[in-house]
Amino acid sequence: MATEDATASESTQEIPAVDGTVWVANEDGDSLSALDAATGEVVTTVTGIESPHNVQVSPDGSTVWAVSGHNNALVALDPATYELRGTAPTGTSPAHVIVTPDGETVYVTNAGDDTMSVYDAGSLELRATIDLSAGPHGLRPSPDGSTVVVANTTAGAIDVVDTATNAVAASIPVGDSPPQVAVSADGRYVYVTLIGSSSVVKVDLAEQQVFGSVAVPAPRCSFTSPPTGRGCSRRTKVPTTLPAPP
Repeated sequence: MATEDATASESTQEIPAVDGTVWVANEDGDSLSALDAATGEVVTTVTGIESPHNVQVSPDGSTVWAVSGHNNALVALDPATYELRGTAPTGTSPAHVIVTPDGETVYVTNAGDDTMSVYDAGSLELRATIDLSAGPHGLRPSPDGSTVVVANTTAGAIDVVDTATNAVAASIPVGDSPPQVAVSADGRYVYVTLIGSSSVVKVDLAEQQVFGSVAVPAPRCSFTSPPTGRGCSRRTKVPTTLPAPP
């Protein structure tokens, strides 16, 4: 009886209220959809963005950023009016887009030419083009914005980019087909999903090597680190059982 009461209590726990907007890239639908986070209802769908593979919102919520794979373009939208703010050319086959924590710089990985484009978030002016390892895909900034870590699916490695110099500071082998990364809150560790082995590996950036891995039920394309709370497709929480470095 006590077990039943406990189960009932757990099942009726109040779920914290969620507000805001969730943005979804509809790659096959050539559009972006804005969903009410509280109700799950589609508020609007912005059309005319061909083959958007990825979408991100700036840290202050003032701009929605997406990439158009068909047009090789970076797109900026006003989330209040859903109007286009501007576009900028990217490299070939842009994959993912991120914004630095201070909201000032935008980075786009270009899977077709193994580069990353760096833009001024205000003017959309191209600041730099950085050569990367083969097959750049997902990427994340460190919490302090000093580095950007890129997952390179073809190379089986992550590139660590120094944002002050716009140069690759390190390339670290991680395993078969890494599509995305997550950076720990202190910026020391990077967690990497591996499609080829259905696993997540933990990388020590100071030592520049993998020192732990854990299997996951199925190949994961994207995930998020718990401290950030930022969700994405097929979300997987970073395992907490990976060993600490010696």
